[in-house]
Amino acid sequence: MNKLNFKKSKILVVGDVMLDEYMHGSVERISPEAPVPVFNHEISNSFLGGAANVASNLSTLGCNVGLLSIAGDDETYKKIKNLLIEKCIKNYLICDGKVKTIKKTRVVEKGHQLLRLDEEKNEGYSDKNYSNLKKKYEDVLSAYDVVIFSDYNKHVLRDVKDLIGLAKIKSKKIIVDPKGDCFKKYYGATIVTPNFKEFINIVGPVKDENELIKKAIKLKKSNNFKNLLITRSEKGMTLINKENKALNYPSKVKTVYDVTGAGDTVIASLSACLSAKMPIEDAVKISNIAAGIVVSKSGTTSITIDELNNNNIFTSSNMDALTKILKTNNNKIVFTNGCFDIIHLGHIKSLKEAADLGDILVVGINSDDSIKRLKGPSRPINDEKMRSEVLSSLSFVDYVVIFEDDNPLSIIKSIKPDVLAKGSDYNKNQVVGSSFVESYGGRIELLPLVDGYSTTDIITKVQKGKKRK
Repeated sequence: MNKLNFKKSKILVVGDVMLDEYMHGSVERISPEAPVPVFNHEISNSFLGGAANVASNLSTLGCNVGLLSIAGDDETYKKIKNLLIEKCIKNYLICDGKVKTIKKTRVVEKGHQLLRLDEEKNEGYSDKNYSNLKKKYEDVLSAYDVVIFSDYNKHVLRDVKDLIGLAKIKSKKIIVDPKGDCFKKYYGATIVTPNFKEFINIVGPVKDENELIKKAIKLKKSNNFKNLLITRSEKGMTLINKENKALNYPSKVKTVYDVTGAGDTVIASLSACLSAKMPIEDAVKISNIAAGIVVSKSGTTSITIDELNNNNIFTSSNMDALTKILKTNNNKIVFTNGCFDIIHLGHIKSLKEAADLGDILVVGINSDDSIKRLKGPSRPINDEKMRSEVLSSLSFVDYVVIFEDDNPLSIIKSIKPDVLAKGSDYNKNQVVGSSFVESYGGRIELLPLVDGYSTTDIITKVQKGKKRK
């Protein structure tokens, strides 16, 4: 499978736009005037916020993106306008001198927020503002294949129901990041992505997973959503797809540094994938990875296409990073390994079965040098870069590790999997790492082989075919 590429994606973002400003400095004393810290301001940085941050994420991923909103004709808007130009985001903002553009200023010392200062007015906009927004929306809608409604409950999306209706008429994919006490206004959306707090605010408390799924399906059906995605912080994500099947995606969070803008990153990466005609299940997997990347950064930041493409492939030299990720949450880890030189149906079925044994599947693959030592100088057929990228693109494979040794024992000792899986052509005593895994209560699973599929057989058939010619 090729690397992710969103250059042909055309996405329109509609919603509440704001500017996120960060004031960085230090605190070394308490004020003599009052018992408050004295903040020594050193530097300020400004970032696109709200719906504009969604657009920023999309632009960084390589999408063609436009932003439609309502803003004031003020200094904050001028900063937003310049940032949009820098990001190559088409500016469809409706400006009104009577409106105040929202700005949120965060006072930060050593990576920790001390205070947030908000500048906004919440009384809504004029009918003329809404009329102009709708007209601009109708003018530009045909140029895009996906529409994101980024709702921060700041009044820009007052007429979102009508806007969704127009998008449906033109057969656009409709992605909604919701807010508020009623989801009826998003009726008919392709996918709606509430966080867990927003979800239970609508459906009421849930006592267990079964009740969560039951209420999620009911919410989805009653509002005619094609899909419903609930983001659940450390518990990852739960998707109710168009067949009303519930799919869980364990969290891929690394060290949490700042959650600002994480929801915007999820909605952006999800929309980019759907715009590229990716199946919803794979799109959610990638947005889950994107969320894990962005919360490990400081401030309102965007992720890059390279970060997404290379996030789940590791080598022996950076195993510490993978170990930290796996220890973040209490997930059941499954490990299996092989050369995977020419990936065939037998590999696919075995890997799927291995993935079903736990929450996270880590696949170890022999490096090129390792395979040469084991199988001779003519192997591998496909180099380690190609093999690792193919494996990492499979929706049921979470992480791939390339190891240099002849066997994966050092990797197994590093990640301490709950389940060690291997093909049934081995017995338990032949499985490398089996005694180590069982020493701490892990288990060994021997997976049934698929008859008629073998890398060696495939190579032999190809060679015979050449000889006949």
